[in-house]
Amino acid sequence: NNSSSNKVKVNNNYAAANPMDANAVNVNVLQTVQSLTSATETIVSTPALPATASLIQCISARNWDMTMSRMAVNESLLHSSGCSEAKEWGMAPLLSPSQEQQVLPIHVACISKPPIEVMDWLLHAYLPGAAAQDPKEGKLPIHLALMRGASYDVIRALSEAYPAGLRTRDKENGRLPIHYACIWRDRAICQILLQIYPAGVRAQDGSGSTPLELAQMSGNPKKRDVVELLREWDTSAVQQQQPPLSPPGDSSSMKQQHQRRTYHHNASVRRQEYAKSKSSSTNTNSSSASLYVSAVASTETRQHSYNHGDNAKINHHSMGTLPLIGSNNYNMGVSDENIDLLLSQLVQSRAKLISDDCVLSNNADKMRAVKSKSRCLHQQKDSLQKKIDSRKNKIAGRNTVIENTRREIESLMAIIAEEERKIKLESKSLDGDLQRLKDVESAEEELVHEMQSLEDEKVNIKESMNEKILTLEGFDAELRRLAT
Repeated sequence: NNSSSNKVKVNNNYAAANPMDANAVNVNVLQTVQSLTSATETIVSTPALPATASLIQCISARNWDMTMSRMAVNESLLHSSGCSEAKEWGMAPLLSPSQEQQVLPIHVACISKPPIEVMDWLLHAYLPGAAAQDPKEGKLPIHLALMRGASYDVIRALSEAYPAGLRTRDKENGRLPIHYACIWRDRAICQILLQIYPAGVRAQDGSGSTPLELAQMSGNPKKRDVVELLREWDTSAVQQQQPPLSPPGDSSSMKQQHQRRTYHHNASVRRQEYAKSKSSSTNTNSSSASLYVSAVASTETRQHSYNHGDNAKINHHSMGTLPLIGSNNYNMGVSDENIDLLLSQLVQSRAKLISDDCVLSNNADKMRAVKSKSRCLHQQKDSLQKKIDSRKNKIAGRNTVIENTRREIESLMAIIAEEERKIKLESKSLDGDLQRLKDVESAEEELVHEMQSLEDEKVNIKESMNEKILTLEGFDAELRRLAT
């Protein structure tokens, strides 16, 4: 648990050293979808999720169909680029619904009673997730699965994926998975845990309670069978002292020890081969050559024994040194320790030369590796420089196009400004013409009114003329009558 970043660092070397059996992971999508039908029937309602919902959101909602769809997509990403949502930490509530914390998808799945197919996919996508403790309470996925009622198959898969988890205590109560199994679960699940870690039957939690005591105090309806199982294991199983495991992700000391042993073993082989070649090429007599080889063998055997923690007396017969040394030394009653001291003094200067030769050889190997890396870097640099030059040329060409386009735009803008000026002039002329048109229309209306008045006057004149004609006709008739 890294307090600075509040994240769990998982030992990826464990996954590499303990690969899962390919047959243990079911990646058949058709079979998975069919088997999910019965699992989804136990859910009262499945909330609707957007198509972009993350894997953690799908698992939190117990939408197993959508979860399997996203896992299928993640499977292709895992093979193509090594990326997978199963490796990504996110924020989600675990045991406390109101408090979100950093979790992996496998943590959320273990509290959601997942189908075994979902758990198989998660373990297949990111096996170190089974060894990841949640940052808040330090619980492994198997702790959460036992507390929240995960199925027998899920518990078995988690136990087989990370057996060391059965020896891992949480930070909250200092409990192992067997403690939670005895409180909450049945006989079959407790049997799985005890088969993998028998010593757990007597392990005490942070308060000093054993699994048997916790089972007896619990309200587990199946505690009678659990108590019977624990008593059987407690009385019949042979307790073996098992070395404590390092916390998940903390294997640096073991790795360094392995590297030291490998280095010393390889160095020992190289020095012995060098010594044999030197002894065969020298002009000394056979007895001194044999003495030199036996001295190197004795020294290297003693160093190898020391590096591997073996405090037993060095067996020279296993290296074939006693026949080479001869029987005269032993006839004089010289002890093994004095012989070792004598031989060590004899090869002291030669051992330094061999050591220097090993250093030079290692440095030469490093130099070759550095030169090879330098050549690769130069090739990459040349390739990148060519790409940069090509892109610079493309950018220069595009800048030229942009500049020409800008000039054309400026020319078009000038033409547009001139046309706008002409439009303004034409608009002013149009306004004048419109005003004159209005004046003409007004004059035309006045003429129409005047013509209408003339027509009316003409009608009136005609009527008066008709009246006068009638009067004249009357006068004419009267005159004619008077004349007669």
